[in-house]
Amino acid sequence: MASPWERAHPYIGAFIGVDALVQVLPAVLDTLPLGEGHRGIFFVATNGVPPLMALPEAEDVVFFSVIYPQIVPLFLDDTLAAFQCAGNLLVEGGGRRYVADWLGDRGEDDWREHFGSRYSRWVESKRRFDPHGVFRSVLLP
Repeated sequence: MASPWERAHPYIGAFIGVDALVQVLPAVLDTLPLGEGHRGIFFVATNGVPPLMALPEAEDVVFFSVIYPQIVPLFLDDTLAAFQCAGNLLVEGGGRRYVADWLGDRGEDDWREHFGSRYSRWVESKRRFDPHGVFRSVLLP
């Protein structure tokens, strides 16, 4: 039998304003197949944030996250679809996804929305510090 960490353990995380989270949290929780998993809401200090950290425009920001430590293969596709839906709800509510768990293809419009007013600085930083595209992944073009 596989140990929990040998199985898929998808997670979702987003930075979102407190007021926005209050509005979208019921729909997000209804979307997720909650069971044995870990859920957390952590306040974020927004002063001194790195210049390219994508945070929502909000006075009080939290990091909302959910992780399931062991998804059996039979339920993985449904779980990933639920996480995609929850992620969309968080972004539509004004949140910014935590890039490490942001699966799937992302185009320029997605990155523009993600970085908001910091998008042009991100593009310029990529051009200046990584002109040959060495530091990239399927997430970062």
